[in-house]
Amino acid sequence: MISIVRGGTKTFLARLAALLLLSGGLSSCGAFVPPLTEFWASEDDVGDKVLNIAAQVRCELRKGIYELIRQDEANAKRFNLPRRTAFLAGWGAQVNLTLTAVEKTGLNPGVSLIKPLNPDEFLSTGLGTEISSEATRTGTVHFFFTVRELMAQKGPLGTTCIPSKAAPGFLVIESDLKLKEWLFAALAPNFTSTVRFPDSSEGPLGQDVISHLVKFEILTSGSVTPVWKLVRVTANTDTAFLAARRNRIQELLITLGPAEKTPSGRLVLAPAAANLHQAQQIGIAVRTGRN
Repeated sequence: MISIVRGGTKTFLARLAALLLLSGGLSSCGAFVPPLTEFWASEDDVGDKVLNIAAQVRCELRKGIYELIRQDEANAKRFNLPRRTAFLAGWGAQVNLTLTAVEKTGLNPGVSLIKPLNPDEFLSTGLGTEISSEATRTGTVHFFFTVRELMAQKGPLGTTCIPSKAAPGFLVIESDLKLKEWLFAALAPNFTSTVRFPDSSEGPLGQDVISHLVKFEILTSGSVTPVWKLVRVTANTDTAFLAARRNRIQELLITLGPAEKTPSGRLVLAPAAANLHQAQQIGIAVRTGRN
């Protein structure tokens, strides 16, 4: 700063121009692939996060479906009614987990040149530029469960499904995914005979499907603005000199519907459910691109 003062305005402008050229080169270094984890973690922690979420979804779906079937069996026995959840034996759940990290860095230097005209008046000229870099990384994981597979699993049902130890290196809200409440609410029309859910994909009733989307988003940002005030020059008084932002988006999409076998014998969602799941995946991709 002392050399700039002694060198005068021209020297300051020359050094500012050099700074802008240098920052332009450095900005390209900001266009790197952002990690899905935080800076204190490693990429190996991504596997822990995916494993935790998969285990939690499986646990919550199992508990929710078990409670539905248990309540349905009790009502059928008590009121001499037909079973309402038998169709679930032929259903499956397609789960889609999307992890997105968006990082943006902006450099916005500005300077005002002050020229005195007389003791009471002066002319001020503002100069500035803006350089920014943004990188987005999205990772997607798919897994499929059948209801028969979930119900055949052994283990206690009274414990919590939330992992006791969160995956290291992630800033994310760890909470109940509310899958049990969603199942009871979504299947309520079937219990009242308002809608009849099918146990296969054949016929018009095979188009029925239920879906659930959970989204967590955490945004952090910061900025640095050093202000220089000289006799004839003032720099960085209106905007942030350097700003950085990191956004993490974690979306969990679950689609339940009739399952059917492919020619190779693999179980997948029936076309109606699979099409809805794919349409919602496209929606997730579009929203991710807008962040």
